[in-house]
Amino acid sequence: MPGEFYLLFNMKPNYLLILLFISLNTYSQQVQRITKNFQTGDGIYGIVKISTKPMTFSGGSIMIQQDDVIVQGIKYNGKNYSGSQLSAQGIQFPMECSNCYFTASGTVSMLIPGSVQRDFGRFESGGSVHKGGFLKTNQEVIFSASVKERHNANNKNGSPWEKTGRVEELRISEVQGSDFHKIRSAVKKASSSLNSNSTSSNNNSNSPSSNWNGQAHVAHVAELEWKAKNKSANKSNGLSRDEFHKQHVQQNNAAYYEREKKKKSNDNASMKEFQQQQQQKTSSIIEKQEQERREYYEKLEQRRIAQIEKQRIENERMDRAATLAAQQIQGGNYVGAGMTLAQEAANQGSVEGVAVAAGAGIVAQIFHDAAEEKERKRKEEARRLERERIARERERERQALLARQKREFNAMVDEIRRAKKAIVQSRENFLNAEISYTKTYDKFAKNGEPIYLFYTETSKNYNSYKENVIFPNTMEITIREKSELRFSPVIVVYPNSSGEYPYLKDLFSELKAEYFKKSDSNYKIYNWRKTLPEIQKLYSAISEKALKSNFIPKIPSGELLVEFNKSQSSETDNAYWTIEQAESSRTSEDEYWSTTKEQNINLKDSSRPDYWNDSIEIPKDSVNPVKSDAKPDYWSTTKKQDSIPQNNSKS
Repeated sequence: MPGEFYLLFNMKPNYLLILLFISLNTYSQQVQRITKNFQTGDGIYGIVKISTKPMTFSGGSIMIQQDDVIVQGIKYNGKNYSGSQLSAQGIQFPMECSNCYFTASGTVSMLIPGSVQRDFGRFESGGSVHKGGFLKTNQEVIFSASVKERHNANNKNGSPWEKTGRVEELRISEVQGSDFHKIRSAVKKASSSLNSNSTSSNNNSNSPSSNWNGQAHVAHVAELEWKAKNKSANKSNGLSRDEFHKQHVQQNNAAYYEREKKKKSNDNASMKEFQQQQQQKTSSIIEKQEQERREYYEKLEQRRIAQIEKQRIENERMDRAATLAAQQIQGGNYVGAGMTLAQEAANQGSVEGVAVAAGAGIVAQIFHDAAEEKERKRKEEARRLERERIARERERERQALLARQKREFNAMVDEIRRAKKAIVQSRENFLNAEISYTKTYDKFAKNGEPIYLFYTETSKNYNSYKENVIFPNTMEITIREKSELRFSPVIVVYPNSSGEYPYLKDLFSELKAEYFKKSDSNYKIYNWRKTLPEIQKLYSAISEKALKSNFIPKIPSGELLVEFNKSQSSETDNAYWTIEQAESSRTSEDEYWSTTKEQNINLKDSSRPDYWNDSIEIPKDSVNPVKSDAKPDYWSTTKKQDSIPQNNSKS
């Protein structure tokens, strides 16, 4: 119990010794300086310089102060970056981190007079240790009951803990700080620059083989155009319908590929610029939030130190008044002793204490007057009873003071608790907000243009909350201070072969199967948009809202455009002309031109429609293909309604 040290130190009957103990505790403390090496999970390493000092406020404690955090370098992708290797990105090692913080725990020892060996204790992790004297922490030291008893029996010349106490082992948690974000961004840029140079050289060496298929396709199209031109020159009536149709499709395909190439290049450039803007905006907001958090904790620490100092001064004044009252009682001045305690109670604002102490003094004087007329034995008994009464009243005053200090402590705890819970609640409101989805039922693409959407991912413990509050000096209310909200790339979804977009239920099921792999994460899919600027606007709005809801948005550092069903949508579109070209190759030029149009029609497969014959009968199988349970039937005359799946942010 934190108050156990306090009670053991203050159960001594001689308050003069306690007053001497309080007076000496400021001047006999020993400062110990410790240097620790650290390395974070993402490879940042360096040293931490810490000062510790054994102290006693309401019990035995250890003061822990951060003097310096020096970052010496970072290990990234198997390479060590130190010195001036990141100077091009504005980072120079070694680097002093002014906004870093951590928690500390460890083992302590002290040498009690009369002992030949040191006695050991421990202290657990308390609040975060920030840089500077105002941001140090005082953490309770835990010793066994027998060690405390021997300590209290040998504190006549001052506390052995404050005189001989020291830290034997110090453990620190992972060091954190907003400067680390700058270091990680710098090393990623440096690594990306090296990879891009390597990739460029590889692409130059592999370009002839990778372009072979494209060159062959261009040569094939040129050959067909040359043949068509010669046929047109040799025949007085020009190209046939089939030949003209093939030539028209080839020209359209070439134009479509050229448009798609330019569009994809523009989309990638737009997304790259958007990515840089989001990262800059997120970085500036995170730095502002970190500065506000440091200022808040600094003010809170100042209030806590002022409260502890106020409690110490009040305890010292009460001890001095109790010592003076004890001297007056020994001289027979009971009324004076009561008035001394009453005056001190009035100075500390205790109206009940004034009345009780003054009344006790008057009653004591009456007993004293009566005792003069009685035998010495009865006089001594009366004095003993009055001494006990004064002691009880003095204890009541001390308990009243302790109760007031506890109310102030609880008020500060409630303030911190409300602030922490507000952060958790804002995160829950953001993730649990409902999304209204736009149906894709009966929506068709005009020229094969896709739709765009994205999703977010966060850890399930984003709303963790823990409390460890013990009066008078343990105030640990912890949450997940930095909870990341990871954004997916923008997912490009193309229409089906009919030009209709996939149903949302089927699309979401495929997205979950493809991307939602982590069981300890929450996922949330946002509504789709028809154009890239619209999805970028939604992307930016959700990122800003996440920041206001105390999340740290994480934008992908790589490609921000992912084509989800490109191969499926294009495979069916090209199937018809592949069959046409294969069938055309089975008929020579002489046979084709020597056959009438009617005979040419009969040469074709009867199972496929002829788009040039007005009286052709289209088989049922070409209109209503066999349905499959695995995929929806987009060609049925009775279309099923698009069912929108319920958004589950915890999937």
